[in-house]
Amino acid sequence: MGAASVLAYDCACLWDARRGYDLVYMLGYGAAWACWWPRVFGVPVWINVDGLEWARSKWGGGARAYLRSMEWVASRVATRVIADAKAIGQRFREVYPKGAPCSYIAYGAELVQDADVDPSLLAAWGLEPYRYMLVVARPEPENHILEIIQGYLLHGGDWPLVVVGNVTGATAYERRLLQLAGEKVRFVGGIYDAQQLKSLRVHAACYLHGHSVGGPIHPCWRRWPAGIGSSRTTIRSTGKWRASRRSTSTPPSSSHSAWTAGSALRTPSAPSAVAMRARWWRSITLGTGLWMPMKR
Repeated sequence: MGAASVLAYDCACLWDARRGYDLVYMLGYGAAWACWWPRVFGVPVWINVDGLEWARSKWGGGARAYLRSMEWVASRVATRVIADAKAIGQRFREVYPKGAPCSYIAYGAELVQDADVDPSLLAAWGLEPYRYMLVVARPEPENHILEIIQGYLLHGGDWPLVVVGNVTGATAYERRLLQLAGEKVRFVGGIYDAQQLKSLRVHAACYLHGHSVGGPIHPCWRRWPAGIGSSRTTIRSTGKWRASRRSTSTPPSSSHSAWTAGSALRTPSAPSAVAMRARWWRSITLGTGLWMPMKR
């Protein structure tokens, strides 16, 4: 049943948590209307709005209208709205100035140590450490994989672009992506082995990120402590990174060291700050029990 089953499950959980708890922490606003149930019994509700769910291209007109209305409901029914990106939080405050107060909590990630990764795992795809570029994303138009590939092909370098994601040709967009597949653009499918994925991320020369409607994306955080990131506003502000863009009227040269579009320069304190945030989030969601409702 797809999205309908997720909505039904969220509603069932909210019904079960309608009383007897100190706090309900809701991830996403698809079932925001059902958050009234715990509120009626005096239980505060925090809603993490994530991103602009209604703007995702996979939804039809009816679903978009519903999700847009649930965004408004979330601003009214929640005791507090949580944003994991400053840009998302700022938007909520501007669009819903009379809504629930909005707090910003940054993402974090564990620091990646050299001893934690095995470069020999790259041999499965014929790759060499620091001699390829990487994209990790679902094949959705709002993640701009097509634009990344088109920009990469203008680059003219020798290092391959590796795309991790379940691109099977099931949709018109995926078929368009696969038309660009070749020795330079390699679709390796979904990778669910944690060590393989970590090795791919850590040993990439550059990570390219094109998500446009969500908050900070976990693959970016998992890659950034190793030294590579994206120039996207919401993530740069969260991670305190300085973006470096090449200003030129011509396509970048074939020298990879000169190609800085979309890459990031990190401040010395950024890795430790990101790791600290990861520990802080873990202490909240696991240590205090906010990941599950706290029973009185």
